[in-house]
Amino acid sequence: MRYGFNDIYNNSMYETGYVIYIAGPYPIFNNIVIDTVRERCKGSLEEIDKQALEEFVSEFATSKYEDNYRGLLSFDEFINVVKTPPVNGKWFCHVDYSYMTKKQKEALSRYYKKPLENGVLVVSIHEWKNYREIVKSKVISQHKNTHVIQLSFPNRSMLKTLVSNQFKERGVKVAEQAVELFIMRMSNAYDQYQDVIDNICNSMGNTGELSYSDMAIKMRGIENYVLDDFIAELTKPMNSKKVVKKRRIYKMLNALVSDSSAREVVNKLRYKIDDLIEMRIHINNGNIPVLVRYSVEKVKGRIGEDSRVYKLSDYAFKRYAYLASLTSLKDWYYMKLILSNVQQSWNEAQNMKALLALIHRHVISTDRLMNDIGVKNTLDENLVALNSVFYNPYIKRVDINK
Repeated sequence: MRYGFNDIYNNSMYETGYVIYIAGPYPIFNNIVIDTVRERCKGSLEEIDKQALEEFVSEFATSKYEDNYRGLLSFDEFINVVKTPPVNGKWFCHVDYSYMTKKQKEALSRYYKKPLENGVLVVSIHEWKNYREIVKSKVISQHKNTHVIQLSFPNRSMLKTLVSNQFKERGVKVAEQAVELFIMRMSNAYDQYQDVIDNICNSMGNTGELSYSDMAIKMRGIENYVLDDFIAELTKPMNSKKVVKKRRIYKMLNALVSDSSAREVVNKLRYKIDDLIEMRIHINNGNIPVLVRYSVEKVKGRIGEDSRVYKLSDYAFKRYAYLASLTSLKDWYYMKLILSNVQQSWNEAQNMKALLALIHRHVISTDRLMNDIGVKNTLDENLVALNSVFYNPYIKRVDINK
């Protein structure tokens, strides 16, 4: 059967799974499935009859029994012992697909088609090129006891549950808004989630509750989404002029400004948008293909070493190329002009106004947009027109009240 991120706590998957493929690059999510399966495979030694235990020990080494519950059975050992029912619980084995030999992979391809109920084999696959065929396999999707769960793309609602549970396991109750702040700050740095949660919990002392303000203080300086997520959100046009406090982009802006200042955010955005404009130009010229897989090394060779984006890492290069593709070159220039209009201003109110103008640029009038980018000042234009009207004493005044 095929499962998704929302099924990470699906009881049916664990009850019926004899072979479970975990397709995903993030250990924090993979470990939830692995630990859940390991716990379910454990049996209680108190429930084992002494005579049965003696017979078991005479046939298998006690260390093998202990290794099973610690998840230390190798793939080869699991294949050998799974034919025999354990005294209690089930045999358990977790293996990383990238460390399996060719011979073991061939044995796995035979075993998953007819797995045995005496044990559960969990196979972690981190690379898309290795698990794409498994995810698409009709044999696995229709199999009752061989499952694949894809954890590559975390669902936001389930992600909130996972983060809350991580804190709960450490004895800390977290407010819902604090969880949202944590996810927003950490963004897709999932490999760092556990370390950051541990640090926050260790710094709390005897306090067992974490509010939004507490989370903001403890996560000060942690900006894994540093503008990238904010910029991605900026590319989504608003459908209404109505200000909604719960709108995600306002929350992101408040989080950014609270840690530094509106002026610092403006300066960081200007630098990033310059990179994105260059990326967008290369996309328009056909140098960077964004809808297909491509070699960053070859693309960098085409754009040349003089490019400001040449020195970006492969990950950052692809990330920026994707961001640049989200809106037009014209829109990127509009954003640059709005920010450049307050480039020399130290006034926090003016810088904040520019940031809000970025957010609302799709729903404001053309005159307002021209004001924000500094092309013209419609207020001065109207005053000039008004001041150019001279008083004519020969014009008869009409009293409208009569």
